[in-house]
Amino acid sequence: MTKSFLKVDYNFSDEKINTIVKNIGKYKKDLWFLSWALKAYDPKKDSVEEEEIYAKIRDSIRNIDTGKGITAINAEDVFLPLSIFYRFEIPTEREFLEEQMGIKGTIINRLIEMSEIIETEKMGRNKMLSFNHSSIAELYYGAYQRYPSFGNRISNKILNQKDRKYLENCLFYKYITTYPRNAVEVVVHLRDTMKESQGAKILEKLTKCNKIQTSIEEGIKKEKDILDIGKCVLFILQAREKAGSKLVNSIDTGDLSSKIDNEEDILKIGYSLFYIDNKEVKKNLVNNIDIDALSLKIEKEENICSIGDCIEFILFSNEKAGLKLVEKIDIDNLLSRIDNESSLKKIVLFVTCILHANEEVGMKLIDKFSKRFKKEDDIEKIEWIVSSISGKSEKAAAQLVDSFLKKIEKQDIGTIGYFVSNLSAHKDVMRELVVNFDIDVLSSKIQNDESIDAIGRFMWAISHASKEVGLKLVKSIDIDVLSSKIDKEENLNSIEWIMASISFISEELGLELVESVSSKIEKEEDIVKIRLCIDGSLRENKNVACKLVENIDIDILSSKINNDANLNSIKQIISSISHASKDVGSELVKNIDVDILLSKINNEADLGDILRCILEISHVSSEVGSELVKSIDTDILLSKIKNGSGRLLIDHLMLNILYVNEEFRSKLIKSYNKTSLKKYA
Repeated sequence: MTKSFLKVDYNFSDEKINTIVKNIGKYKKDLWFLSWALKAYDPKKDSVEEEEIYAKIRDSIRNIDTGKGITAINAEDVFLPLSIFYRFEIPTEREFLEEQMGIKGTIINRLIEMSEIIETEKMGRNKMLSFNHSSIAELYYGAYQRYPSFGNRISNKILNQKDRKYLENCLFYKYITTYPRNAVEVVVHLRDTMKESQGAKILEKLTKCNKIQTSIEEGIKKEKDILDIGKCVLFILQAREKAGSKLVNSIDTGDLSSKIDNEEDILKIGYSLFYIDNKEVKKNLVNNIDIDALSLKIEKEENICSIGDCIEFILFSNEKAGLKLVEKIDIDNLLSRIDNESSLKKIVLFVTCILHANEEVGMKLIDKFSKRFKKEDDIEKIEWIVSSISGKSEKAAAQLVDSFLKKIEKQDIGTIGYFVSNLSAHKDVMRELVVNFDIDVLSSKIQNDESIDAIGRFMWAISHASKEVGLKLVKSIDIDVLSSKIDKEENLNSIEWIMASISFISEELGLELVESVSSKIEKEEDIVKIRLCIDGSLRENKNVACKLVENIDIDILSSKINNDANLNSIKQIISSISHASKDVGSELVKNIDVDILLSKINNEADLGDILRCILEISHVSSEVGSELVKSIDTDILLSKIKNGSGRLLIDHLMLNILYVNEEFRSKLIKSYNKTSLKKYA
């Protein structure tokens, strides 16, 4: 468009056209802006500046050419209020411009004839004026903001001797308080547009005025659109909580419920209640609604999502009314929705809403729904459907298990385990699924899968859904084959899950795997992986974990600890082993090279890690802990305290060091005469 304009109007070379197009490209984000940039273009230049655009807009508004040899129109008085309002897509009542702003009707008529502005007249409303687009209003208002004398006569009338920075607020105040019948529309549009943040600021300031609040209350009484009423109440509450609370409590519930009864759109009914953020008012509104009439409207509604949403919103407003509403709807009508709707997702949302409102009625839909559900083969979709229905009724979801059981059974063990784990929030459904699995099918999958990590996670998921099924599954597995798979696995992290699941299911079988796992631990150099493997058993069965750590060569493990530089990792593995077996933990601590550990403590910058490591060692062996603390270089430790450790950490250090070695604590205090330590002397 731009290139064609420059070529046709100015016959520029392609090179010059490309330069101009590049320079004015910043205006392309808004076609109206670009249009005015082209109108303001000076052929002597290669670009157009913003100030040139707004100057062009100003001059054009002051001299609108009628093209009929008639004197040009100066529309600056008309366009100022219109541009302020229509930036937010708020139409302006014509009467306001003529009666309150003193603008002649003949000028307005001529602007309408030339399509500069639009006039609409809807049933039950006065004539309203607007621009063709909110972007035009934005551009025009931009010109008014840049030139203070532009629209000066009308702005002075609006401001009534106030500072120009209050122009918007003054105009909105005058409009709302003069015509409360338009108050709801103004509030909704201020917040319900692309310029929400700007509108919110205006609304926040307006709601400080008692007269505005009174006008909005009056506007709600006159407003027939229940959705706009709901939005208005919500937006006022968001703008200023005190004003919103006052407004919602002023609502005549009888009058509003009557308007709701007159509304045929059930989605509007639902959302109008949703937007009113006051439980008591919503409850009273729903109590006054004609539930019989609403049930008939629902039966006529074709969109099942609208039905579901309406029922949910009624339920959230008043639980008893939601229950009663669903009972009133003809069950055959509800059942027919499942047959007539092509989208399974929409059917699921519909069924879950019914289940939530009235489980008894919802259960009557499950048989019909299961026939549609059986056709779904996508596992991810099946999982979403089961989880969605479980969230509203585990009883209903459990009844659907037969519809998808065999499809899950056909998957690999990784997918099955993941599916089962994702149902962990719905215990009854998870158990119903797992107890109906074919053990022989699952056992065969385990025997044929070489991934010990996948097997472990699968077994964990199955056993935590049903320990009984987990036990049957373990008994069907050749434990020697499982041990051989563990022997082949190089990653100790992968073994963690199998040890955890087997230990949970059967202590006896867990103990049988100890030898294979302990041999893997001896080969592992990373003490974090060793600790995680021990923790897997420890979480589920302490006896298995105890046997596992007893099988570990302490000399080899202490050597690995000596070689690890991370104090936190050392603390954690000592903690895990001592929780599994105090005796093994004590033996391990006594085997650690204290000199090497002291070197790590001296090099560690984190005072918290130092303290946690010392306390863990002292907990396992007070003798070793005391000797360790006694050997710490106090000067180095004091320097760490001085280098910005928090007061709480220092308090924690000093209080706990007392129990480890009182002699060292006294020595530390004497060496450091700062106020932060004096209180411990």
